[in-house]
Amino acid sequence: DGHRGPARGEGGRGEGPPGGGGRGVQPVRDRAMRDRVRADDGAERHDGPGMEQRAHGVRGHHGERDGPLRGDDNAQGPERAAGPVHRAGDRRLENRGALAGNRDGRVVRAAARARDERARERDGAPGDDFFLNEGEDALPEDDYEEGEEEAGQPNVLAGTIARSRGLYLEGKELVDAYVSVRVAGGKSSTAVYKKNNSPHWDHRFRLPVADGEETILIKVKDRGVIRNRLIGQCSVPMVEVAAHGDAGLMKWCKLLGAGGVVDGVDRGDLEVQLTWVYDRKHARSVASAIALATSAIVSRKTQYAKETPATEEKDENWLVEEEAFVPLKLSAKEQEEVNEQREARVMMADRQLDDLARAREHDMLPGDYQIQVNVLEARDLKGEDLNGLSDPYVRVRVLNRVKKTRVVRKVSSCIFDETLYFNLHRLSKSEIEEAVVSVQVFDFDAFTAHDLIGLATFDVRAVHALDDHEYYRKWVGLVDTKSSEDDGYQGFLKLSITVLGPGDIQKAHDIEKEYQLETAAELEAEGPSALGGLSLTGPSLDSKLVFLVVYVWEAEDLPKMDVGLFAGGGIEAYVKVDFAGNSVMTSAVHVRGKGNLAPEYREELWLPVIEPIQGKRITVGLWDYNTFAKDNPVAHLYFDYDEVQRTGKSSSHSFSFLSSSGSKYTGPRPRWHNLYGAPLGVQGKRGALQNMFGGEEASTYRGRLLLSMEVMTMPPAKEKQVAHRAAFHFKPTTGLKPQSVKYHFRALAVSGSEIPTFRAPGGLGVAKMQLRVCVGNHSLEFAFEPNRKGIVVWNDLKQLKGIDLPVLIEEIPDVCVYLVRGPPKVQTVCYARIPAAQFLKEQFRGDPLWVQLRADTARTKAMGGVALTANPGAVLIKFGLGLSEDAVDPAFAWDEAALRKKAEDLVPFALRVYVFQARDLPASDENGLLDPYVKVRFCGLKDKTKVHSMTTAPLFYETLQFHRMLPRDLGFGPDIVVQVWDRDTLGSNTPMAMLRYPLSKCPVLASESSRHPTPTWLQLSDINGEPVTGELLMAAALVRKRDASEKFNRPEDITPAMRRAWVEVLCVGVRQLKTYRLRTPQEPFVRVDVPAPRDGGDFFTTRPSRKPAGRNANFVERKILSVEMPENALYAQRMDVRVYDSRGGLTTGVFSSPLLGACTVDLATKMSWNPDGYEPPQNELFDDAEARRREEEREEAQRRAREEAQDAESNDDDEALAVEDRRAGISFADNEEEGRDQEDDEDALLYADAEERPQYELERLEKPPIGIPAEDTGIGAFDPMIAAELPEIYEDVLYRQEQERIAAEMLKEEDERRAAGRSFIDIVEARLADATDVGAMIGLEEETFKLSDLDISFPSQWAAADFLEGREWWTEEREGAELEGYLKTKPFESYPVYRGRYHPDRAKSTLRQVGVFKAIIRVLDQDPLTVAETIPLKLLREARYTVRLYVIRGQNLQPVDGNSCDPYLRVKLGKEVEERKRSHLSRTLKPDFYETFEFHATLPGPSVLKIQVKDWNRFYPVHELVGEAKIDLEDRWFHQEWQKLGDPVAPGVNKLKPIEIRNLRKDTSSVVQGQLHLWLEIRHEAEARRDPPVPLEGPEKRKFEVRVVCWKSMDVPYEMGDYYCEFWIGDSRRQKTDIHWRCRNGKASWNWRIKIPVELPLESPEKGRLTIQLWDQDVIKWNDVIGDAQIDLYRWFLKAYHEKRSVNIFKIINDAKVKKRNDELGLADEDDLEDDDDDDEDDEEEVEEADDDEVKEEARDEERDEEEEEEAEEGEEETKEEAPEDEPLLEETKKKKKKKKDEDEEEDKKKDPNEVAEKDAEYFVKQLKELVGLGDIDETASWIKLTYLDGKRNKLHNRGRVAVTIEILPEEEAEVRPAGHGRSEPNSNPYLPPTTGRMSFSYNPFYLCSALLGPKLAFQIACVCCCIFALVVLGFLGIYFSSFYTLLESLGLAGDTTEATDDVLR
Repeated sequence: DGHRGPARGEGGRGEGPPGGGGRGVQPVRDRAMRDRVRADDGAERHDGPGMEQRAHGVRGHHGERDGPLRGDDNAQGPERAAGPVHRAGDRRLENRGALAGNRDGRVVRAAARARDERARERDGAPGDDFFLNEGEDALPEDDYEEGEEEAGQPNVLAGTIARSRGLYLEGKELVDAYVSVRVAGGKSSTAVYKKNNSPHWDHRFRLPVADGEETILIKVKDRGVIRNRLIGQCSVPMVEVAAHGDAGLMKWCKLLGAGGVVDGVDRGDLEVQLTWVYDRKHARSVASAIALATSAIVSRKTQYAKETPATEEKDENWLVEEEAFVPLKLSAKEQEEVNEQREARVMMADRQLDDLARAREHDMLPGDYQIQVNVLEARDLKGEDLNGLSDPYVRVRVLNRVKKTRVVRKVSSCIFDETLYFNLHRLSKSEIEEAVVSVQVFDFDAFTAHDLIGLATFDVRAVHALDDHEYYRKWVGLVDTKSSEDDGYQGFLKLSITVLGPGDIQKAHDIEKEYQLETAAELEAEGPSALGGLSLTGPSLDSKLVFLVVYVWEAEDLPKMDVGLFAGGGIEAYVKVDFAGNSVMTSAVHVRGKGNLAPEYREELWLPVIEPIQGKRITVGLWDYNTFAKDNPVAHLYFDYDEVQRTGKSSSHSFSFLSSSGSKYTGPRPRWHNLYGAPLGVQGKRGALQNMFGGEEASTYRGRLLLSMEVMTMPPAKEKQVAHRAAFHFKPTTGLKPQSVKYHFRALAVSGSEIPTFRAPGGLGVAKMQLRVCVGNHSLEFAFEPNRKGIVVWNDLKQLKGIDLPVLIEEIPDVCVYLVRGPPKVQTVCYARIPAAQFLKEQFRGDPLWVQLRADTARTKAMGGVALTANPGAVLIKFGLGLSEDAVDPAFAWDEAALRKKAEDLVPFALRVYVFQARDLPASDENGLLDPYVKVRFCGLKDKTKVHSMTTAPLFYETLQFHRMLPRDLGFGPDIVVQVWDRDTLGSNTPMAMLRYPLSKCPVLASESSRHPTPTWLQLSDINGEPVTGELLMAAALVRKRDASEKFNRPEDITPAMRRAWVEVLCVGVRQLKTYRLRTPQEPFVRVDVPAPRDGGDFFTTRPSRKPAGRNANFVERKILSVEMPENALYAQRMDVRVYDSRGGLTTGVFSSPLLGACTVDLATKMSWNPDGYEPPQNELFDDAEARRREEEREEAQRRAREEAQDAESNDDDEALAVEDRRAGISFADNEEEGRDQEDDEDALLYADAEERPQYELERLEKPPIGIPAEDTGIGAFDPMIAAELPEIYEDVLYRQEQERIAAEMLKEEDERRAAGRSFIDIVEARLADATDVGAMIGLEEETFKLSDLDISFPSQWAAADFLEGREWWTEEREGAELEGYLKTKPFESYPVYRGRYHPDRAKSTLRQVGVFKAIIRVLDQDPLTVAETIPLKLLREARYTVRLYVIRGQNLQPVDGNSCDPYLRVKLGKEVEERKRSHLSRTLKPDFYETFEFHATLPGPSVLKIQVKDWNRFYPVHELVGEAKIDLEDRWFHQEWQKLGDPVAPGVNKLKPIEIRNLRKDTSSVVQGQLHLWLEIRHEAEARRDPPVPLEGPEKRKFEVRVVCWKSMDVPYEMGDYYCEFWIGDSRRQKTDIHWRCRNGKASWNWRIKIPVELPLESPEKGRLTIQLWDQDVIKWNDVIGDAQIDLYRWFLKAYHEKRSVNIFKIINDAKVKKRNDELGLADEDDLEDDDDDDEDDEEEVEEADDDEVKEEARDEERDEEEEEEAEEGEEETKEEAPEDEPLLEETKKKKKKKKDEDEEEDKKKDPNEVAEKDAEYFVKQLKELVGLGDIDETASWIKLTYLDGKRNKLHNRGRVAVTIEILPEEEAEVRPAGHGRSEPNSNPYLPPTTGRMSFSYNPFYLCSALLGPKLAFQIACVCCCIFALVVLGFLGIYFSSFYTLLESLGLAGDTTEATDDVLR
């Protein structure tokens, strides 16, 4: 088996494409087996001449040799081995007969098909159902039915070592013999039979053997003292044993020498009996299955290499002759079917190519990347320590780079708020795409290994594909992949991950705003809770356990990794799968030998996955195991988790017989996956990168791996929840392995161009080059040919016939082309990889293809490869790959002679290459320019253009002509290689760029005088085909020559039609010029050249200028050039701009003007006659006169706006008052007339007298009377719904209050009647009964509410920043983009000036920007003197301005070293520099600067404002640059849109200068280094003196004190404990209460005050968390945590900061709840009663004042002298006149006082004694409850629920509650209201009473025992003591029992009392 031929047209196994039967003819590998099969079964021959037909069906081809997966039929004994019959010989004879003239070939084919059907029915071989279309999951069934023993494969070799005779060992007369048997890795030995040369052993053995091709090795040895010696050996093939069936083989075996050598020595004979049987017990053996299913240690196996066709005998390939592939004659219908199948294959190949193209569209760019991991917080972490908590820290790993956060001690939930940065430089595409961010949370241990709590993984590619390239502030579940005991999530981590690549911009976030939105969303999702969401809980993430099952079947074609003197060649390979933090590997299989290294695994890798999961990348690596060294990667594969098939089955993989041989595989179809890596033998750093990441950079085919995967959504219940491996739970059958079919592979190697040259050995000549074309392990090798000036000609056709390749196109390996340097050292130097689908799509009909080779990055020049800067060349090859049945079809046949002739059929041609011009060429010289010329290589010839000096945009307009014999078919002609070189005077010329122009694209001109074709701009590339800057305008054409000697005239001039034009350049100046050779530019000037053909160009230079500064010189000149320009804009030249320094100095050469930098300007967009690409000048200049006019208009508008605002405010006040009055149901009237008008209008209100006291009218809602329509409500103007919404009428309120008063009096009277007759003791007992009702005291359910539903207002920010008002419109509109997005254009055209040399490696490139040239350029078709100026020069007059920069804060700063920095600002404008080192901030990446900078600038002039952020370093003098932002002030000031942004004068008029977010960058990285929030103002100096800068101040730092009072606990689920609590906020010091020793029933009492200092504002919202932990103190061992909770105080901190007063959290909440409840019940609250309270207070004040006046008056009366009575009548009259004014007030005051006194006396008389007793009893019970610890908590406190996460059960438990009061006080108020720590003095604010329920010392031992041990344990100990005492008493009394009994008997009180009575009677 294993060399079975195909069945034509029947869809047999492995010989056709999907969807149809194959027609390829398969070779027979074993002629001896074929003859034996014929002899056993008998041949059925037809009578037809030359034809031999077999009567059995054909089984599919499975490759070159059957493996264990193939289910060898010949292993079942002779009967089963005879089943498969090879039809290949019959097909050969049938074809011969057809060639000999068979009359009807169709009859023969029909008969063959009928025989095939009968054979399949008999053998059970699958037919048409074998082939699977792409995506099908159906698989063939096993070859036997479950439970049938006959269907079992033989698996055990049962044998007997009977006896031996004539044993002989040289030098020993009698031997101590024993026998050892080895087969398939198993071994058995007999006992030692001493001193006997003919021993009888009768030793029976059973060894597992599954492969019928094994050989049994039997050795007879002599047992020695030091060593054993071989007597002889023999071998028996398993095939021979299998041929004897169940009867077995019994024979005498001749013993031979070592290694089976026949040396003529008679060593004796050995009798053996061998049988190959099926053993159920062995199949059921658990031990054999467990040996394969080890999970932790690499299991090692040994196998041997499979034979390859190269090692087979020649006669086994007898069908690979040409006659074996003779095409068949098909009918029209059959031909139509074949055509349809071919079209289907073409569609499948085309779809495969489309998939590859779509995958490339989403490729990430290579380059520098930055990965930011912001670890925010963790919650509900599993406790790894003995105390139930952990010491967590986070470790992040990215591409073998590791960073960690700080360690937080003893927590289950904590705040990290740290950002870890990973700067990855020069990453390849494969590296960044396959990178994974692994976030691990560990528990820190000081002396042992850190324990893994859990981890989460993220794919870099997936994160980069998200919006804004970030995974922002989301919760992820942590999974422990190491421990089998930890199931589910082991905690939660909140983090953000950002991936920034080349050109990416990071989004700026408002953290405070987003935090509040997140909190609100979480509370909304959580719903009402006991604390309204104040206590934080873990996120609710739904999780589901699934298993990723990877079935590893086998591998093939692996490279030899163990090559050495003692290695022997081979590989010890294992497969390792990494996914979601799980890692598991197969057994290591050691395969050695010279054949195909194909290890067989047959193992399942189970990886637990808890969904949802973020990382989707599955890594499958093939590794070579090394015992004493590091394992080497062979190759890696990557898969997407979302693309793996999901199944809901639950198939266990136990190791029983039913699972190992009875189960059937129902998973997805296994597929071959090709492996690619570095060249064989390369294992360095470069090779390891290719082996690890593969991708397009991998150059070498390294074998293939057979895998299948599935996600098992319903795993077995007993499945281990850790990554593990197991043996296959099913029996692999033949149909499971992907089938292969026969392919033909052809390649016509024509020639190579630009082939690199290598020196031949010995330095003589150039080494020859070979071409090798491979597909998989099949290779076409062309001869070594000489390399003649880069041209190598092979012109050879080679073909591989009948090679085995997979059926599915995606499983076929890529076609690899290798360029090999010549002997004696043969080595690949260049390569190319092409998908095989490209050639399968062409179906042998493709045209010759120029394959661009690539230099192998793993093989450097020192290793014999091609230098990365050298041209690797290209080769012209015609490929052909397709099914063998198609290859023999005449429609797809290749005529080798004709193809060779096409390459050799040469005709004379003249090639003309038209080189017009180039642009943007890469600079080669240090001055940023080059001296370019174009060199064209063609067919070994080369020619070049003239050299143009110092330009990057040369105008060539030259024609290069080559006369050469070319193939008639231009597809066989070489490419035209066009190179751009730089001429160096003192050194060798340098190639800069190149392109390849296919000869087939060249049109053939009619004659040599024909016009050239239209040129096109072609992109230049480097030597590896990667695009570079620069384009070339060129064309090429061919001219057919009569003969090779024909001469052509000089080609005509290709200069285009020109016209006169004028170039106007308004030179503004240069900006930010860099130093040149350590010298600052002094007086720069600019030279502008406009080149043109035939010297039609011109140039000018500006005057040198040093005003206002050399680095920022102004020119302000208008220059005009008259030049020749082309009519067609395609040929438009570019303008050269060069900046020089007129004062170069000694460093640049005496009297020289050094070139500072250069650039070019495209004039095609400036040409007004260019209809397509013309762009008018960007004239956005601003006129000062216009500015003044707008300033006046603005001031006027502002004045009017203020007046209108004042008027509107007064009107709004009146309207608001009227509206409020109407809402309240009242209105005010100045007179009766106005009231009457109002009454007429509203018909609802009445007004009274002139006192303006409102009168209330009762509004009645009644049904309409009879006769009134239903539409008329009868209530006037008010609709019923509107009236229902109005407040209640005053009379209704009075009526309702009266009714409530009456009801209350009735209830009171009822209570008094019930209470009559009750004593004080009865009342106390009733109160105590209520007090002991725990359910009534606590409440069966806690009241739940939402904090958002209460009337509590919270600020949204720390401080109301007035400066932000009106300036956030741009950040809200564009989320913080730079303001250039709003301005869109620039007033001046800015052209960057460059200097330096370009290099493909950015690290070696010195090309950089050294300045900016500002100008306005336009091209006119008429004289500019007749055209108005675009910009009046007077607008560019220099003026002084004041520049104000307001920097608010920084965000996402990149740390220079470590994970933080100390940032400060440095701002530079021209020569002015201001830096704020002293105000640097400490350790922050989110600094709040709030800095204002003011500069005086001259515009035009130094205009670039640089804002730098630097990292302050105490010990290093040079502070590192974090990043810088640049703003061009000229582009702002002279822009019209900028000038429109001014101060607000009215709503919607003139927006303020907005806040913008500038990105920070630096030259060493292409990644953004952070952002700055700022805004900019530019003002005239006079205006700036008038208006001071905007005050820019951040929130003031204020100190607060958080007072936490821990009162008591309840519901702690422990009978007794020693409890205390710990409190801390953010990173503050932990504080704890005292310990409540021996607390019972979980009701601890502390009454302990904790004072925590806090400074506001907080650094981050997460730092405002109050953490509460309840602990159980242990004296002997560690303390145990009971539960914890987190309270979010962030919003309360905001409230306290804004209100600047104390905030008692729970008091505010309770008051708001009461108010809400009153509002719902319609009751009056405190606000409603404020007016009444004010009135009462006024009355009391009046009474008090009257009392004081009365006392004073009495004192004066007593002091009056008697002489006053004798005063004159005038004095008495005077007194009488004054008395009437005072007496009424005094009398009124006395009346009020007397009335109040009478009322109090009356109330005292009305008091019921029962009511007094009730109040006394209530007060007594309250005091008693507080005494025994049952008192209610204070109104300022609340119960906080404590929880604990059980990591083992993954369940959150409630661990009781703690009563806590939280108050936030400003530092000033805290000093006014002092309070001591704990219960120390001053014990106030609030007062903390002594604790209750504490243990006290007592002399009562029983009390102490009960208090210390608890009542339950004390009772148990007391019972034990009582029992012991009883036993002691009984033991002590037992000694005297006999004496007492005898005495009692003598007294007649015991024993037989009858006899004692008789004695007495006698």
